[in-house]
Amino acid sequence: MITPQQGLRVYHNEQGRSFTEVSASVGLGQSPQDVTLADVNGDSWLDVIEVEPNKLSVFLNTNGKFSSVFSTTLQYGYSVAAGDVNSDNRPDLYVMRGRDSAGNNAPDQVYLNDGNGASFTLMSSIPSTSQGVADSVAPIDYDGNGLTDFLVLNGGGEKESGPGPVELIAFFRR
Repeated sequence: MITPQQGLRVYHNEQGRSFTEVSASVGLGQSPQDVTLADVNGDSWLDVIEVEPNKLSVFLNTNGKFSSVFSTTLQYGYSVAAGDVNSDNRPDLYVMRGRDSAGNNAPDQVYLNDGNGASFTLMSSIPSTSQGVADSVAPIDYDGNGLTDFLVLNGGGEKESGPGPVELIAFFRR
């Protein structure tokens, strides 16, 4: 998890002697809530996916320079993970959302990659819990079917609400 005070930083390795901070010069340096890396457009370069409390953004990597190609508003963004949930060989995005205005976990969301990494379609709904506090989400292939599943942790550490469930959100071939 990236804290807003730190922001996203990128360092260039100077032949093993030192590192130079280059975030702004490569098109990054924002202060997201969470970040993940995935090759969303299939060009073999890792792209940056950021979630903020009110926005999901994708930055494509072109020869080490990043440009914003997708952004959508959302509410309560907390954590993000990437993986192929529909067998099209393009990473889709799982957005874990935090507490809503009533104090419950907001329903999580999955955005399906439309193929080029520059547009995504919100999946109609996925199983989600309102219990606990958003913590983290991790991609796995739990059942070995070649599709990404997500391990969703809702233990967020607030004593008064108690721990929430650990969820396995699994995807299956149709």
